[in-house]
Amino acid sequence: MIDQILFACELIKMTQQHLLDQLDTKKKMQYNENYENEKNTQNITNIKKYISYQIEQAAIMMKIVQEIQQNEELLIQKEQQLFKEAFEKEFKVEFKLTKLAYDLSVANYEDVCFKNFGSEFRVAEWTDLEDIFYDLEEAKIDNFVEYLGFNNSQNDFAIKYNGNHKYSQSRFYFVSWHNHKKPDLYLAHENIDNYLLSLGSWVGSKRILCIKKLKEETQENEISINEE
Repeated sequence: MIDQILFACELIKMTQQHLLDQLDTKKKMQYNENYENEKNTQNITNIKKYISYQIEQAAIMMKIVQEIQQNEELLIQKEQQLFKEAFEKEFKVEFKLTKLAYDLSVANYEDVCFKNFGSEFRVAEWTDLEDIFYDLEEAKIDNFVEYLGFNNSQNDFAIKYNGNHKYSQSRFYFVSWHNHKKPDLYLAHENIDNYLLSLGSWVGSKRILCIKKLKEETQENEISINEE
């Protein structure tokens, strides 16, 4: 009987220990789980901080890039302005380009230049460009192309050739900037510097290139008016 009681007590003790062990295991598991959760939470927090930091750095770099671009644009504008002043002083001419495009089949070129820029301006002739290009230093050619208004999105303007604005009843003269790469299908009546600029003709609407009249031309016009 005593042995049975002792056995029962031992069994109860073992059961209690087993329950304590299970409880301890659960606590350990809970602790580990909490630790992992805290660790994951901390990792997520660190990742968010890192992403925020990278976004802030990207914003700073973008601002720096924008400032550099603005400074470059200002330098380009200043360079173009200096070239414009020096060029007009040296050659005693001034080119201006209309902001609007005109239907070449109906536009009165001279009237357009007069209304846009005043009586001192006339339509630019192909020979005006030829004369300047042949006297212009090679290092300044690109500046002159930009000064005229040519760029990647605007590469042809209406002009006259030998006093005429049309090649035929349905084709009208204009100057194109080809940068030495004239398309095969482009009919060039004349060219400057191996097709840096080409004289073409076609239909459509284009901006008109005007030039400020030279003093000699203005005086000749005044004399002819007085004689009349």
